[in-house]
Amino acid sequence: MQKSGIMKRKTRYNIFYFGVLGCALIALTFLIKFDHFLKTPCRFVAQAEWKVIQNEPDKIFSVIKRNDSNMVQQFNLLQISRPDYIHYTINDTIYQTGLVKKGDIVARVYSFQDQILLAQLQGLRNVAQADVEVMTTGEKPAIREEAIQTLNHARAQFANFTPQYERVKQLYGQKLASDNEMDIAQATFDLYKVNVALAEARVKVVETGEKSAEIRKSQNELEDYENQIQVLEQKLRSQYITAPISGQVSESLLDSTVLCLVNKVDTMVVQIMLRENQLRYIRPDLPVKVYYNGFRGRVDSTRVLSIGNKAELIYGMPIYIAKARIANNSSDILPGMTGYVKIKAGKMDLVSLIKMEWDNYLLR
Repeated sequence: MQKSGIMKRKTRYNIFYFGVLGCALIALTFLIKFDHFLKTPCRFVAQAEWKVIQNEPDKIFSVIKRNDSNMVQQFNLLQISRPDYIHYTINDTIYQTGLVKKGDIVARVYSFQDQILLAQLQGLRNVAQADVEVMTTGEKPAIREEAIQTLNHARAQFANFTPQYERVKQLYGQKLASDNEMDIAQATFDLYKVNVALAEARVKVVETGEKSAEIRKSQNELEDYENQIQVLEQKLRSQYITAPISGQVSESLLDSTVLCLVNKVDTMVVQIMLRENQLRYIRPDLPVKVYYNGFRGRVDSTRVLSIGNKAELIYGMPIYIAKARIANNSSDILPGMTGYVKIKAGKMDLVSLIKMEWDNYLLR
C-alpha cells in the first residue's frame, strides 16, 4: 500500500512537470520570434528604355520610359509634311558597336518638302531684306535707271502684245479662234498689264521715296520670314535624332514600328513577383537579396523600392510587382533574364510561420 501511494505521487508530479513544460513550450512558441524570409522569383528589366517609333506614315515618336516608376519620362513627336518623300537613315556605327552614348546621333530623317520650303522662305527673306534696305537707305542713280528701264521694257511688251490680243479677241468673236487660244491671249495680256503697273509703282518709289507706313510693312514681312525660317530650322535640327540616354541597342523582333530601341542597362530594375497573400508581409525599404545565375552567379543586396497596386496576370494567376534596383556596370545581366529574391520581412512567431507556409501550400 505504501509503495502504491508513492507511485501515485510520482505520477502526479510527472503530470505536473510535463504540464508546466508544455505550457512553457506553448508560451515560447508565441514569444520567440524568428527571422522571416520571403523567397519569390523575379525578372530583370532595364532602368530606362528609349524607343524611336513610326506607327503612322507622317509621324515619328521618341519616347523614354522609366521602368522603375512605369512612367513616360520624355515624349517627342516629329510631324512630317505631306505629301513628301521621307528618307530615314540609321548610323551604321551604332549597330557595329551595339552601344550608344547620350548625345550620339543615332539616325537622321530627311524631308524633301521641308528643304524646298526652307529654300523658298530664304528667297522671300532675301527679297524683303533688299526692299527694306532700299527704302531706308535711299535709291542710288543706278537703281533709278534700272527701275526706269524695267518700266520701259514692261510698257513695250504690253504695247507689242496689245494688237495681237485685239486680233485674237476679234477672231474669237467671229468664232474663228478656240477657247484655249482666247484664254492664253487674255492671260498674257493681263500679265503684261500687271507688269506695267508694278514697274510704274517701282519707279514711283524710286523717285518719291517710300512712306514710313510702307517701310514698317516691309520690315514686318521681313521679320515674319525670319521667324518662319527659325521655326523650320529648329524642326530640321530635330530631324537629327540624338540619344537622350546611354545604353545598349536592342533588337525589337515583334514590333516592326520600332525603328530603334536603346536600353539603359548600367542599372537594372528587379521586378519581384508577389502573390496576393504575400503583400501583407512586404513594405518599401525592406532588405532584399537578389540571386542571379546567368553567365556568372552573383548575389546583390538592395532594398524594396516600391510595390505595385495593380495585379498582372502571369500564367493565369494575379501577380503583384514590387521593384528594387541593382547596379549592372559589367552588363552581365540583360533585360528579360530571371532570378529569385529573398526578402527579409521581419520577425514572426512559429505559429504564424506554420500558418503562412500552409497558406502557400494551398495556393500551389
